[in-house]
Amino acid sequence: MICIMVFNMIIKAIRFRTSSNVKKLISHLKNGKDNDDVEFLKGTAADIDDMHLDASAKRSTYSIRHWIINPHEATTRTQMREVVAMIAGEFDFDVARAVIVEHKKKRTTADAHAAHWHVLVGEIDPVAGKVLSCSFDRIIHELVARWSEFKFGHRFVLGKHTKTVIAGLRKRGAVDVASRIEAEFAQTELPMGEAFTQSQHQAKKRVGIDLPAIRQVVKAAVATATTRADLEALLMSKSLTVVAGQKEGTWIVEDLNGNVVGSLSRLSGRRKSEIDDLMRNIRNESANKQGDHRTSNPQRGPRNPSAPRQLDQFRDAGPGNDDPNAGQDSGVPRTTSVPARMPQSTAGSAVSPDLKPTGWIRGLGGHQTRLSELLGWANTLAMKPAERVMAAIWHLEEQAQYDFHRVVPDFKFSETVTKLHVDIKSLERKLLTARDHHFNAELRLRKAPRVRWWHYLLCVAFIVERRFRTLEDDARQASDQVSGCERRLHRLNSKVVVEEIAEKRRHEAKIKEMVERKREAGATLELVEAAYGILRLQPGFAFGGTDFVLSRACAVLQDKKEAVLKASMAENNVISPGPTI
Repeated sequence: MICIMVFNMIIKAIRFRTSSNVKKLISHLKNGKDNDDVEFLKGTAADIDDMHLDASAKRSTYSIRHWIINPHEATTRTQMREVVAMIAGEFDFDVARAVIVEHKKKRTTADAHAAHWHVLVGEIDPVAGKVLSCSFDRIIHELVARWSEFKFGHRFVLGKHTKTVIAGLRKRGAVDVASRIEAEFAQTELPMGEAFTQSQHQAKKRVGIDLPAIRQVVKAAVATATTRADLEALLMSKSLTVVAGQKEGTWIVEDLNGNVVGSLSRLSGRRKSEIDDLMRNIRNESANKQGDHRTSNPQRGPRNPSAPRQLDQFRDAGPGNDDPNAGQDSGVPRTTSVPARMPQSTAGSAVSPDLKPTGWIRGLGGHQTRLSELLGWANTLAMKPAERVMAAIWHLEEQAQYDFHRVVPDFKFSETVTKLHVDIKSLERKLLTARDHHFNAELRLRKAPRVRWWHYLLCVAFIVERRFRTLEDDARQASDQVSGCERRLHRLNSKVVVEEIAEKRRHEAKIKEMVERKREAGATLELVEAAYGILRLQPGFAFGGTDFVLSRACAVLQDKKEAVLKASMAENNVISPGPTI
């Protein structure tokens, strides 16, 4: 796919392969499910089918060039046709060949224009037999977009090829446009790459993930958040989480089922350094210097960053609460604070604050996640016993809630199996070619003349014999190549069957595990609710520890079950009568 993404005038180009199913493309263009209104402004679906047939007859790799014109600001159909004419001039095709389809749907941003257009042109000109050019497509798309924004009075947006676009506009005589763009973006840095491609958008849509909507959510969250905890809370409200990527400084957005949505940097439109600063809480460093030494709440988990309400209530109502601010509730959940302490050396003496970190201390910067976990454990140990019990019960409830509401994922083969299928198809094509070569070699061998007695008289017998042996060697090599391809194909087919069976069994085992954990989560949630009830009535039980509180909760649940059972048996007259006198 050839694609250039800008914010105001978006122009994409997708080269449709001849080997692909054109019916799916036509179905997508006609689809009214994802669009409020669909209208063919020029041409019909039969014209698209003809483009595909023309390319198939010419044995071309690509059959259709599919442009998508997606303006952000209001654009009329007349202006759209001007854009199509500019594209036709750049890629040298007749506008009369184009099929234009208009789609209207609600956009993810309120100020975005509702209409976008699909322009389809055959890669092969059926009359002249000429193939559409594809050189410097990205730069040409950006050039047309900037020129269109100037003509229609839209706001200019910086692209990745601005310098080349300015030179191209001057070469085409559009000096005013080039000067205007150059003056506006003289001191501006290059923009980020596109948040997602068209293929990624469609792939995520098939599994129920709306990338454009998620992108707006992530952009708003990053713009609002000042710390990592704030960002996690905002994303969690939209059923999204952030996890560290495999590369240092990379952060990935996932849904609650663990499906990867995309890079946090690309979705938010921010640079990796800015995102890394936010995730490491560097953005609010100035606030910390002014005296805000609050540590992160140890109860903030990856799935629920907000502190548990029950813990805050218990902290205010529990026994032995010596918090001086307990009577001055500001309405904001308080976090457990750990007083700042001077770092200690091995001898126990305080280390000077002016001493710069050296050696292994400097290497701790690469273990931010582990250090955060250790800080959470330290904060938990610094709690009062009652608070620590409440935190443990809350974490138990959080895990149970996650297991109870977990959705069973759809089965799909892994990349290993997908690659095996691709290798099988490639090998099948090679086998077909090898069989054709073998057939031709056998045919040439059968038609080759044999050595006759008069060849010896003319002294050409060795020439005829050498040619015949050469053809025999070619036929033998072709036969060996066919046998080798068949053996490799048989091995791959056997391997893919084994892999598919193994993955299906793993998926079945995963589903069984999820069902079992969901069943256990229901019982755990009942236990947690009983534990909360005990601590509300008897806060002093918390000093017995988490296991003690949970055991008391189990006893309460068991008593309730026995009471219900006795009541049920009494209603059904199952209780045996007493001894008769």
